[in-house]
Amino acid sequence: DGTAMDVFTPSANELLVEKMGAFQNRKLIRDLYDVYHLSRFWERDGPAEKRISGLLQKIPEPADEHNLKNLVLSGAVPTTDQMVDMLKRRFPA
Repeated sequence: DGTAMDVFTPSANELLVEKMGAFQNRKLIRDLYDVYHLSRFWERDGPAEKRISGLLQKIPEPADEHNLKNLVLSGAVPTTDQMVDMLKRRFPA
């Protein structure tokens, strides 16, 4: 019928900060994986960049890294170290 619907969502930066906080609290690999992919869409933003950089200084080990292979349906499955290394390059301290 051609009607449009408005969908309100947080920005990529807001989602990134939220997911990083979720990873810090839950230590689930899926949250780190989401951060890893969301980081491709972030826009330079002092507060978000500073917060992510700070969180990257003390990355906990995921409680369930072995589960990532079950969550990724296709393509290569990065290790925690590979994801953290890429994130540190995207968000230098």
